[in-house]
This record gives sequence, C-alpha cells and structure tokens, in this order.
Amino acid sequence: MRLKQKAAVLFITSNLIAPSRATSSNKTQSLEWKPCPTWLAPEGSPLRCGRLSVPLDWDAPGKGDINVGVAKLPARDQKNRIGNIFFQPGGPGNQGSLSVANMSTGALQIGKDILDYFDMIGVDLRGTGLSDQVKCDVELFNARLPWYPSDPESFAKRVQHNLELRKSCLEMTGNNLIDYMDSISIAKDYEAVRLALGDEPLNWLGVSYGTQLGSQYAELFPDKIRSMVLDGVVSQSQAQISQFLAGASAADAAFRRFAQWCKGQNATICPAVQDPKNRTIEEIWIDIITQAENTPLRCEEPSCLPASDYSNSGQYGGLAVLCQDWAHHDTTPEDLKLKEILAKSQSPLMKGIATPHRFEVSCIGWPNPVRNPPHAISIPETNMLPKILITDAIYDHATSLVWGMQLREEIGKNRVVMVLKNAGGHPAYEQNDAPGGQTKTAIERYILNLTVPEDGIIFES
Repeated sequence: MRLKQKAAVLFITSNLIAPSRATSSNKTQSLEWKPCPTWLAPEGSPLRCGRLSVPLDWDAPGKGDINVGVAKLPARDQKNRIGNIFFQPGGPGNQGSLSVANMSTGALQIGKDILDYFDMIGVDLRGTGLSDQVKCDVELFNARLPWYPSDPESFAKRVQHNLELRKSCLEMTGNNLIDYMDSISIAKDYEAVRLALGDEPLNWLGVSYGTQLGSQYAELFPDKIRSMVLDGVVSQSQAQISQFLAGASAADAAFRRFAQWCKGQNATICPAVQDPKNRTIEEIWIDIITQAENTPLRCEEPSCLPASDYSNSGQYGGLAVLCQDWAHHDTTPEDLKLKEILAKSQSPLMKGIATPHRFEVSCIGWPNPVRNPPHAISIPETNMLPKILITDAIYDHATSLVWGMQLREEIGKNRVVMVLKNAGGHPAYEQNDAPGGQTKTAIERYILNLTVPEDGIIFES
C-alpha cells in the first residue's frame, strides 16, 4: 500500500533540525522551519523542514518524548492562501517529506491551483524518515521465509524469526518506540502538528494506509476538519478471514484484467503474447510463481533493503504499525494450512498472497498486545464535519473496493460521497498523475472549494 517515491538517505541529526515541543495538554510552540537536508531538497528549494517533540505514549506522557519530522512546501500565492493540506502517502511508512519534496520538483504532479493556494505538509510517521527512527537488523528483515508456513517446522521458524526481528528493533532503536507505533498515537501526532501550524482546520489527502489513518483521525477530531479525501481505502474492521478473501480476490481480478489487456497487444508492448512454449499469460504467471516457491528469488532492491540506507526506517516503522493495528489470529500451522487451501481455491493466480495476509504472517508471535484493535469507524456527530470524499479504482490490486464500500457504510452514507475510477492501479490519485484526469480534477476541486462530485459517479480517467 505504497506511493512510489524516490530513494533518499533519511538520517538526520538533532543539530540540523531542532524540535519544537508539543505537550499532552496541547500547548504547542510554532514549528521552527529551516532548510531541509540537501539530499531531500537542493539548495534554493522552497521546501522547509522542522521537527516537533511529542509524547512517546500519549496516555502516559511521563514516559518520555520522541520527535516527529515535518516538511512544508509553502503556497506560491501566500496573499490568497487557503490553508494547509496534509498529504499522507500510505505505506504505512512512506515518508510524507519525500512526497512533498517530489511535489516541489514536479516528480509528483499536483494541480496548479492546489500548489498556489495551499501549503503542502508532509509528516513522517513517528519512527520513520525525518522523525526519530525505528532501527532493526536488516539481514533479519531481508530473510526469505514462506508466506504459508503450514507445517510445524516452518511455522516455528516463522515465529522465531518474527520474535528475533522485533527484539533487534527494540535493541537497536534504544527505546520502546516500536511498541507505540499504532495509528491512534500517530493520529494524535498529526493533531499536535496541526496545532503547531496555527490551529487551522485540517485538509487531508490520504492514500492507501493514509485512508485508515485519516478516518481514525476523524474519529478523534471530527470538528477540526475542513476537507478529507480518502483514496484507495484500507479498512481494518472486517473479520480477519473476510479481509483475507477481499484482498486476495482484488489482486486476482487485477491480474486477470491485465492478462486480458495483454492478449490484445503485440509482442513489442507485451512480449508474453509470443511465448515460445505457447502458454497463456496465466500459465506463464503460474509457472513463475511455482518456480519462486521451489527456489526463492534472489533478494534485490527494493524488495530487500541495503544495510546502509536509513530510509529503511519506513519499512521497519511500517511493520510496527501493522503489528499494532491488525489482529493476529493465526496461531497454529493448521490455521495457515486451512487458509492456504482457501487461497488456492478462491485466488488461484495469486494464491492469496495479498496485503492482509502479509500483515498477518509478519506479526505472528509478537508478544505485545494490539494497541489499536480492529474496529468499525465511528465518527461522532458534529455539524462541523464536511462531506468526506472516498475515491477508489474499481480494479485496485492492493486495496479491495470492498474496503471502500465498507468504510462508506461505517461513516454513514449521508456523510460521504464516493467516486469510482473505471481502471486499475493503486491509488486512484497517484495513477492519475497527468493533469486533466477526471478523478484527479474532482479531488482537487473538492479540496479547493468543497464542491463534491455526484455520489456514485464513475470516471473513466
């Protein structure tokens, strides 16, 4: 669940960007903006960076503080500035600072009016990027293990690996940050940043995991929002097996759609149509993943992390978020054996290797309790909450359309407008980078002047 971003080294020392202080009573100082590190933004860039000190544990501030990193791209027309937009690029763990840096160079295309009238804000989740970082053993993180450890030996190996990886994170990070990476704590960090920026109403553009974080922010602070876009929805509220099936079927459907497209192309565009063995696209794919099951693929970037790259904190921190937010019901090899049978029957092309299953298996054996248990989103009634805009690509491979419809039901149909894009890709906003796309235009018009599109409309671009 990620927005593609350029690689960057994300190590930053406290003497480069000193933190401002946010207390549990929400008495904040203004963020002190300084030029960003040159590896993030070249000299002369308008991008500015700062850090804010927040409690490690919002429920027990006496446990100490951590620093949260923030980047800002100022509105080009400050005289007619409307406010701030918090851009949350998903992951979890993708750095907001990198997204905003990419906006400043045009690598991530944002509408002209948005950049003219809004300050673009990128917050790096606690534990990642410009924030105090989670650090873990890179070799343990890179280890190749089966996604269906369904016999006692492989299951025990998976549990032991997960425990050793978590232990390495605790030891290398030097505090208990990895145990406070839940989305509720992160949402409170965002509120502290909003207050530090001057207590203006929040504009939220969240993609993928940013939809879960945004909806949980809305649960906590419903009267602080001016606009909220949730694109490529992640919902944690369904039963675990339902999550599994929704994710697996979405990935399977997306591949089938790709295969159908490929069959209509020539060999220059899609070489698989001239297979020397006369296999179908689906048969080629099954042969590839069968071979990978028998002989694991070599670990290369970006699937595997280099030992010296501090941007790894996004991967480590993202794993910690998943293990704090999602329940872990598989506790025996038999659980996974049954799930594997279900996967191969319901998702034969992907064999169930989709987003929810990866969450589940990566966290088996973690001893600490889930701090943000799965639950249906329940936003308190308030006259100050605007219509929330949900957007989804119908054939999104990473986040099932089921989740978007589920979130629409939870928030309430009268409080939501839902727009669909008749395409694949994840999320709808990212895949619409070129100016003028219908979905992107509708999203940006909503943020600019709160004009909502027709509920249920389907855009072709």
